[in-house]
Amino acid sequence: MSDFAAPLPIAVITDLLGIPDSDSADFARYGVVMGSAIDGVTSMRHARQLLATNSALQRLFEHLFELRRRKPEDDIVSHLVAAEGDRVTAAEMLAMCILLLIAGFETTVNLISNAVLACLTTQAMGHALR
Repeated sequence: MSDFAAPLPIAVITDLLGIPDSDSADFARYGVVMGSAIDGVTSMRHARQLLATNSALQRLFEHLFELRRRKPEDDIVSHLVAAEGDRVTAAEMLAMCILLLIAGFETTVNLISNAVLACLTTQAMGHALR
């Protein structure tokens, strides 16, 4: 999982959003922390970690929004920034980007892992029946 299922969705999400390569490792760590909240907050330490990660993500995206206002690219954030004002607010852009991280990361990691497990299980059962 950690060698294939986790890095793949983060690579795709960072590319789609336009996260600079220099921020992708931080972004991956943030995704793991935010994804850990899917099963609920487990302790005060976990809650503090989630708050700190949320603040770090907010800073990362605010920096990216500013960068894309000055230098648009062909990515989702550039398209959001272009719609900023009359169609979308900065707060909505932030929420949408964080949602894309959480929805695209945790669910895809689980999907890849479960698909590989299903393939291996089916293959093992096929060999056992021979």
